[in-house]
Amino acid sequence: MDFSMIGNRDEKHSVSAKELMGILPHRYPMFMLDMILDYDFSGGGAWAVAKKSFSVDAWYFRGHFPENPIMPGSLILESMSQVATFLVLSNQAGACSQGEVLFAGAKALRFLKPVYPGTDLIIYSNLEKQRMGIYTFASRCEIDHQICATAELTLRKVGDW
Repeated sequence: MDFSMIGNRDEKHSVSAKELMGILPHRYPMFMLDMILDYDFSGGGAWAVAKKSFSVDAWYFRGHFPENPIMPGSLILESMSQVATFLVLSNQAGACSQGEVLFAGAKALRFLKPVYPGTDLIIYSNLEKQRMGIYTFASRCEIDHQICATAELTLRKVGDW
């Protein structure tokens, strides 16, 4: 997936954390997004760019690892999954669809650089395929324009099981 065009446009559509809580079922401490920076549903596809800032005092850094805190890979994966979930539950009018979306799997998951406290994770997600309630996304995370994680994610709407 070529992510170079995602989010690179003059008119951006952002979604605040408060608005996201009206769409996503996640809540603290598992709400892993600060905001959607931009998204688009035009041209038959869907993509989004999100941000998560990691403060030094975040709960997961106290135990992973106290002497050298790094963001757990499972929570980076959760952040990517939540951006994809936003895309599944949102439609072109910005309204929330009914149903619950569950994480169904990840392929080609790679953690390329550690994520440290005090950084901003930028998460890109692009809908690659949708069929019978199964959604496949190409996702990647960056810090300071350097790729730190990539994955192909699969999600499924609960009512479609």
